[in-house]
Amino acid sequence: ILVAAPAQAQQSDDPPSDAMRASSIYFAYVETGDVAVDDVSRNGLDALARIVSARTSIRVRGVVGVDTEVDTLYTYPFIYWPMTSSQRPLSLSAAQAVQSYMSRGGMVLF
Repeated sequence: ILVAAPAQAQQSDDPPSDAMRASSIYFAYVETGDVAVDDVSRNGLDALARIVSARTSIRVRGVVGVDTEVDTLYTYPFIYWPMTSSQRPLSLSAAQAVQSYMSRGGMVLF
């Protein structure tokens, strides 16, 4: 008896281009700099993306780590932000970018 598994795209460590993020759905997590925390965040969102893709008509293309200080947030419909004791405070521009993202309908899970 043969059992076929659904095909999955090969994952790449390269971040998606702006055009890819604009035309596809990616979940994001805020990178903390703590490898263990970032791995848990990425793996958890990978599992969530697979479940969302399997159970709905939404196709999540992948998971991306973001830095609130430099990355554009508005292309991500959902951002997971783990809180750690070693986090540095946000700069004024990063705080404004996060506030703008949330006021325009972006969802952040802290």
